[in-house]
Amino acid sequence: MKEIDDLLIFFDLYKKIYFNMNTGKGKTLIASIMALLFLELHPDFHIFSNFHLNIWNKETHKSMTTFTPYGILPYSILEKGKFLVIIDDYINLKNWLKNFTSIIAVLCRKELIYTYITLHYYTHLTKENREIFNLEAIPEISHLRFNPLTHSLELSDKSFLKVLFYDSNTLQLLHTKYFYNILRLIKNEFSFKNVYINPKQINGLLYNTNEVVNKPNERLILNEVEKWSITLKDIENNIDAITINKKLYKDYVKEIRERKNI
Repeated sequence: MKEIDDLLIFFDLYKKIYFNMNTGKGKTLIASIMALLFLELHPDFHIFSNFHLNIWNKETHKSMTTFTPYGILPYSILEKGKFLVIIDDYINLKNWLKNFTSIIAVLCRKELIYTYITLHYYTHLTKENREIFNLEAIPEISHLRFNPLTHSLELSDKSFLKVLFYDSNTLQLLHTKYFYNILRLIKNEFSFKNVYINPKQINGLLYNTNEVVNKPNERLILNEVEKWSITLKDIENNIDAITINKKLYKDYVKEIRERKNI
């Protein structure tokens, strides 16, 4: 399909993007679509995201995405390259992931991983960290319909996305792209060469359209650090991402090391 082919060519140029808009304006939708297109272009990559995606490899029939709700990551694996990290609604995690973008920035600058982040305003990222991104994307959804049962707006057959892409450093408008047939896309009505949406997962949808990123607390975060850290360096990176307090850093690292017997 020419529309999809054109988008694939465009998105192959830009692999580090932050999406900037208020709640309900299409940030998660566009990030999910771009994740699907990214994996179609790069079927040897894997995605870590803090919301559930449903993208599978046609050759291996294995999921190409991993859910990590609070942005805690196995850095020793990421350093091997061929990963895309997606953080949705970054503001919900910002108070906990104090140094997260700085650590991700190091890996991005080395071209070891790529990153999509959705947020409500560009100042939620520091200017230094914004500079690692190729583009700022501002999505706008048109032709939503009102659902009287849920009293909310939802996608219709006529819904489409208009996305304005700005240079993340100069904030100069560079591109305007349109995504048509988006309801058909997330409902798995398109065929791709390398990827597919599993009809047996998430009701056959590209992503969970009703999912909300839960606000974390200390215990949940530390449990995730224990789960995803493989090496001592992983523990240190993940703890470094969540605290700037030196005493807490030492206490947390010690606790997780004892839990994992590292």
